[in-house]
Amino acid sequence: MRGSLDFLWLELLGRCNLACVHCYASSGPEVDARSLPTERWRALLDEAFALGCREVQLTGGEPTLHPDAGLLLDEAARIGFRTVELFTNATTLDDAWVARLASHGHRAAVSLYSHRAGVHDAVTRSPGSHLRTVRGIRRLVAAGVGVRVEVVALEANAGDLDETRAFIQDALGVAATPKRDPVRPNGRGGELR
Repeated sequence: MRGSLDFLWLELLGRCNLACVHCYASSGPEVDARSLPTERWRALLDEAFALGCREVQLTGGEPTLHPDAGLLLDEAARIGFRTVELFTNATTLDDAWVARLASHGHRAAVSLYSHRAGVHDAVTRSPGSHLRTVRGIRRLVAAGVGVRVEVVALEANAGDLDETRAFIQDALGVAATPKRDPVRPNGRGGELR
């Protein structure tokens, strides 16, 4: 019996503007930004759709750093994927990115590590990242983009999980209950176990 392809993750690049302590892809600012050629990403979208896949997520590293990530989002919409999601740290989302997501009805997924800036910034190892992530989430919500926020459960935020979930719903206006995500043993996440 033949299996089916239900969901496609496209890890566009390994580079990220943050360097999270648990990053499953071991991404960071110093990681090489090499990626497949854009035409290969397009072909993968076509191939997955032909196999019956209707859901795709663009991720990284930070996918918004890929020069053709927006084009690939547009391509996924053109092909007809039912669900197209950008997994981003939201720190780089400007009005153009938010408008592109909103115009196609795409979704966004974001990790927020704590309602407290100091805890979040310690996890991302990037001062000011909490402010930029929160600003990005607020932009998405204001534009009507469907947003999913995950809270990775780490030692650093262990006491913050309930308050962070409340912050995401009440202060940021994310309708869905934030998912509590355990650390996976991939990349730097494997070093935390």
